[in-house]
Amino acid sequence: MKIENLSYPTIFFGSEENSVIILKKLISLPYLKIVAVVTQPPRPKGRKQILTPTPVNQFAQKHHLTILTPQKLDQKVINYFNKGKKPKLGVLAAYGKIIPQKLIDIFSWGIINIHPSLLPQFRGPTPVEMALLSGQKETGVSIFLIDFQIDHGPLLTQTKEKIRLHDNQELLSKRLFKLGAETLANTLPQYLSKQITPTPQNHQKATFTKLLNRDDGYIKYKVLKKAINQGGLKAIKIERKIRAYYPWPGTFIKLKTKNEKLKAKRMKILKAHLENDRLVLEQIQLEGKKPVAWDKNFQKLIFG
Repeated sequence: MKIENLSYPTIFFGSEENSVIILKKLISLPYLKIVAVVTQPPRPKGRKQILTPTPVNQFAQKHHLTILTPQKLDQKVINYFNKGKKPKLGVLAAYGKIIPQKLIDIFSWGIINIHPSLLPQFRGPTPVEMALLSGQKETGVSIFLIDFQIDHGPLLTQTKEKIRLHDNQELLSKRLFKLGAETLANTLPQYLSKQITPTPQNHQKATFTKLLNRDDGYIKYKVLKKAINQGGLKAIKIERKIRAYYPWPGTFIKLKTKNEKLKAKRMKILKAHLENDRLVLEQIQLEGKKPVAWDKNFQKLIFG
């Protein structure tokens, strides 16, 4: 029987803006029925710290989908699904929490994850950032079944994607999740009709990424000055870092100039490129100010 003639009750797990790309694709597939969306609870956002639902939550509201925002994926959540929704399939994309094995076990077809790297390379929370930071020429999307370990489960398929010269984390992530949505839509019919056998990853080749914080974007004043004036390997690494950490956590220096015109303590570097192995700044943002183009006046003001 063709899967188009069936209806698979499906739970979606996701939180970020890019997760919405996957959810949009899922609700367009006639053989899936999204019976619930699980997303992170609302968080304080902006200077006024207003409690704000996740992008997935906001999208699900507009499409009248059932929304769950549990602090923990505990027995209450498992009982809720077992008693009412009885899902067959789970799909996860940038949800932000580890799924316990007891919850995985209630899905007869498992939970499928869309991960923006070519697993087992760059497992963990920051695969796009690490691909850019390490100067990879190519990355991709992995569609796999999750287990109790992070990004460890068997693969259904992978699609490769070239990293472009001016890609930053924001641009590359969005492109990879769009690619992931199409790859998932092409893969699901084969998987649900048992034409695909999940293939274990080569765990010996696994590499791992870590959560980032704001301090990871710090660049030493002297190192940046040298990268601009002299270039070299430091300039190459800083240019990668600027792209990898945009828009978050961002890159910045602590200003050391005594010029009275510069009252800011930090300067964010938003855009830059390389010319003859030297770093050329394009756009910066002084603390408390709006982003502006870099020019010779800033060069003299900040670096002398």
